[in-house]
Amino acid sequence: MAQTGDVLENPVTGERLVFRRTAAETGGDALEYELVFRPQGFVVRQHVHPRQSERHHVIAGELGLELPSGRRVLGAGDTADVPPGMPHRLFAADGERVHALFELRPALRSEDLLRLFFRLANEGRLNRKGNPGLLELALIAREFEREGQATRPPLAVQRALLGPLAALARRRGVHV
Repeated sequence: MAQTGDVLENPVTGERLVFRRTAAETGGDALEYELVFRPQGFVVRQHVHPRQSERHHVIAGELGLELPSGRRVLGAGDTADVPPGMPHRLFAADGERVHALFELRPALRSEDLLRLFFRLANEGRLNRKGNPGLLELALIAREFEREGQATRPPLAVQRALLGPLAALARRRGVHV
């Protein structure tokens, strides 16, 4: 369980995450964390949080945000809210690192998902862009579907493909 001030470091992508307010501290209402990163991996793919809103507040650098209404570049001091169910993706606006504050409401199991990706990175189980292998991805997608999912292929196709892959992963002893 995360606590305020806990720091996660990703040696693969160079990301650094600091928990600011945890699910336990907010009664599950919110998760807030600071992230210093260069957008890559899952966040640069269009994705959706079916049951969570997400707030992005840039502390330093420039963060690109693509929404159905168009692209925006957020600079220091800018904030953008993404309501539940809205497809979006983040991108490196200038190719440099970004320091941003993220808030997810409600928290759901987002802390667990974040901790999982950082653990896999520290175990050497992510590629250079921060993505897990296909079998690990299938397990993660099934386990954390409520927290987030890619918008492509369509969810029905993802479920049809990832279900058997997750079963194969379990049979092969793959775990996340």
